[in-house]
Amino acid sequence: MHSISPTQMAFMRLYKNKLSLFGGVLVLFMIIFCVFGPYIFADDASTIRLFFGARPPLFSHPDSASQVMLTANKKPRGLTLDEGKVEIKWQKQQIQEIRIVLRRGKVKSIQYQKDAKHLNKIKLNNNLIIVGQKPPVGLFKPHQRVLIVRQKKSFATHITHFDIDKTGIVKNLQTANSTTITLKAENIIYIKHNNKLKTIIHLLGTDELGRDLLQRIMLGGRVSLLVGIVATLVSLIIGVLYGTTAAYMGGLIDKLMMGLVDILYALPFIFLVLLLMVIFDRNILLLFLALGLVQWLTMARIVRGQVLSLINQDYIQAAKLSGASVFKILYKHIVPHTLGTVIVFTTLMVPTVILEESFLAFIGLPVQYQGTTLDSWGSLVHQGSLALGESGQKYWLLLFPSLAMVFTLFGLNALGDGLRDAFDPKTKV
Repeated sequence: MHSISPTQMAFMRLYKNKLSLFGGVLVLFMIIFCVFGPYIFADDASTIRLFFGARPPLFSHPDSASQVMLTANKKPRGLTLDEGKVEIKWQKQQIQEIRIVLRRGKVKSIQYQKDAKHLNKIKLNNNLIIVGQKPPVGLFKPHQRVLIVRQKKSFATHITHFDIDKTGIVKNLQTANSTTITLKAENIIYIKHNNKLKTIIHLLGTDELGRDLLQRIMLGGRVSLLVGIVATLVSLIIGVLYGTTAAYMGGLIDKLMMGLVDILYALPFIFLVLLLMVIFDRNILLLFLALGLVQWLTMARIVRGQVLSLINQDYIQAAKLSGASVFKILYKHIVPHTLGTVIVFTTLMVPTVILEESFLAFIGLPVQYQGTTLDSWGSLVHQGSLALGESGQKYWLLLFPSLAMVFTLFGLNALGDGLRDAFDPKTKV
């Protein structure tokens, strides 16, 4: 009869744990989503569109840069178009400033800045403001006395037609007195290419700078997952080497080494990370090292306990009697038998490191690389909480980064629990 190895038994137990399998699939999906997603959803996360700012999920707008320049017999700037006919509907606008003065809790005056025209009432964003009455709640900030509002007024609407040839050159551009048309993106109503609207759809909305939130979440996931995995690998290497050496050497060396672990345990680890990041800057490479150096203590203890339970086994004694070197005994006979526990602890350590990095980002110490701040899920959650608004009108800025983090942490913890049960020989298949 074919015998089943302990590893095969472990995977059989894992296969029966549906929650753990779901967690593994969820983690795999989030990794694929963050790694390959930016190439599928091609909008650039660094593209700033201040003219519309934070917009809710499924917001769409004409597919153009912040400024479009069309010149006859040249390639268009600010548009990405293939060969065909193009129609752009746009409008001229002017900005009109309105000055609202508040005195003793009531509106004292409403005035157009340019022509000094006074009004008795005005409607702004569904808020009716009337002279002599209290303004709508939340319109004025505490202690604010004057509110300057910029309002757009349309002048005229135009439709421009032109063709793009095979080489991408503008042909048959309809202009009045010039061979060049320059348009601001906020003035473009629509763009049609071969009678089809060219739009960008932001599935999860945009942030306050008009950047695509979905792209920022995927790129932030890369940072969070990279920090979690690399910092865990650093702690894994240090912890396994340290714990194995302490247990195998035994005696005074074991006591001294584990005494150092106890001393380091007494120190507040997050304080050490903060100290390292403040002294040596917030470089991402240092963050890997800092988080790894404070996470290896538990790994060292776990590995030491495993090695102590293995060191007196018959096959270890046989290896010693056969003249095998210490290195061969440790890393051929002992370490492989601790892999089950190490794998389980690794899956549980990754979410812990991700949360620690998110905490650092939340308190204003985000990851940096070559002087550039890298937005992780933690920093996105922090930015979302600041931009949420008093009534939560910008909920998507906080909700979606939080959900991405929650799904990943849930998946990792479920997978870790399943692996722990799978490698436990007392668990029934």
